[in-house]
Amino acid sequence: MLRFEFLAPGWNAFLFGIAGAVVWYAGIRLTQYAKLISDRLSGQQALIGTLLLGGVVSLPEMATSVSASLIGNAPLAINMLLGGIAVTMAIVAIVDAIRGWEPLSTDVVHPIILLQGALVVFFLTVTAAGMIAGDRPILNTGIGVWTSALLLLYLLFVWLIKRYERSTPWIPKRTSRSSPVQLKPASIESRRPKQHAQASMGILILRILAVSTVILLAGFILASTSDALAEQTGLGASFIGMVLGGISTSLPELSTTLSAVRLKQYEMAFADAFGTNLFSVMLLFFADAAYPKQPILNEAGRFSIFAILLGIAVTTVYLAGLIMRRNYVVFKMGIDSFIVLLLYVGGLIVLFHLR
Repeated sequence: MLRFEFLAPGWNAFLFGIAGAVVWYAGIRLTQYAKLISDRLSGQQALIGTLLLGGVVSLPEMATSVSASLIGNAPLAINMLLGGIAVTMAIVAIVDAIRGWEPLSTDVVHPIILLQGALVVFFLTVTAAGMIAGDRPILNTGIGVWTSALLLLYLLFVWLIKRYERSTPWIPKRTSRSSPVQLKPASIESRRPKQHAQASMGILILRILAVSTVILLAGFILASTSDALAEQTGLGASFIGMVLGGISTSLPELSTTLSAVRLKQYEMAFADAFGTNLFSVMLLFFADAAYPKQPILNEAGRFSIFAILLGIAVTTVYLAGLIMRRNYVVFKMGIDSFIVLLLYVGGLIVLFHLR
């Protein structure tokens, strides 16, 4: 097995870049397949975003967190999962700026996205409570009560999202000030491969499995090289592993969110972000199951708890933006996205001092 820590920093940086490009391309393909499946399932974008996009693009986090748990590195396992929470919301802000002509939150119509955001806040709150109160193992399994509750809550949330998306209890009176031409660029539709649209559901599932495998392998290389670079640069595995590791394993979210916006799937873009964060927190259960010692939440410290609070803060800002729907642009992005980026940068400064 390749030991990345024995490679020169230059080689690790090179492998990091190659794996990042692979993850980017695979994420774009994944979004196209998810869009086709969403169309065949009557456009259930939030459910597809939560289960398919949110789950598959979290495979790098799953691979690295479970691997870290198996070797007994609980802080790395926890911080790798929590490091992507705020990063994912910052990615939405970056995509908002790339889009550039109006706030992304003004084009979200279905209230299911508000429900997803609220579930993320609740999920993160439960996780923080487990870290502060302390966890206890269930019987002799070594798996904690709190992490088991996270798994059960995630399954409940998926059921709620599926049930709620079938109904439309209310819709906003004004969805966007943009013209239909701006919202439906023909060039994007024309680039969609016709062979994908004509493929059967079975073929689409096989292609999704193939892309998922690529993302899993490339994501593992991303996380492994970033961990090696953290040690080689001397900046500390706690901080760099969370920041660089969180960013590297969040590259699929960047490509899938950007692609979803280009395909005019605005609900899917936010559902991808919120679904990814729900799935990442749920993965603490599997990291706990792989950890050979005490329940893994007992290994968390101030660093991890602050990361959760930062995730709650940026999610709440977007919830406010989705509710207020103000068409104000700051530096080519919505004011909610601008505030999210400010909070993220400020949070990184605090995390650096808590490392």
